[in-house]
Amino acid sequence: MPTIIVAPGIKDTDLSQPPTFEEKVSVFHSRMRGWKLDIADAMINGYKARNGSDIHGIPEAGFAALDVMFNYFESIGKYYAGFTGEGESGKHFKIGLHFVFPNIAQHGNAQGIKFVEDTLWKAVRCGIYHAGMTKGNIFLTGDITNPIEIPADYKAIAINPHILVKALLTHVNGFKSELLDRGETSQIGQHFVARYDHDNK
Repeated sequence: MPTIIVAPGIKDTDLSQPPTFEEKVSVFHSRMRGWKLDIADAMINGYKARNGSDIHGIPEAGFAALDVMFNYFESIGKYYAGFTGEGESGKHFKIGLHFVFPNIAQHGNAQGIKFVEDTLWKAVRCGIYHAGMTKGNIFLTGDITNPIEIPADYKAIAINPHILVKALLTHVNGFKSELLDRGETSQIGQHFVARYDHDNK
């Protein structure tokens, strides 16, 4: 039987049967980085080749990188919540959004928070996935210093994909560390295992 690559750098024969908690965490982290976020980072920010030379990012790659990145919120939301059903994408996108950026809750009143949640879900995630383009007043720019900026009038949202991908990489690394530190019996560990097992039946 051929060897199966279950994640970048990890073969099925490398894993225990069944996989240990630590192995599950490693597989998830390696998949999310090596098959998603590292690709988006290289696409938008460039990378260092094996010979040590610097390879520049691809011009006009912002929307393609955003397409790769924005899956992270829904995915991490389902792992964080331990969701083992199907659907409920919007709900778990928003859970993931707050998990990654808890300061969104500081955006004033409930109406302001809802604007941020709904705009990022409908105009960015659904716009890119279903129409190949963001909708409404979404601006991609390299001229802001935060991953996502929301003006006080809530009329537009600016996204810096160069910085956003770095923030997501930091978050997934932190998620891995938190899981390993708190262990399988913690609530976050149990939720992670429930979703991992659902995704890897």
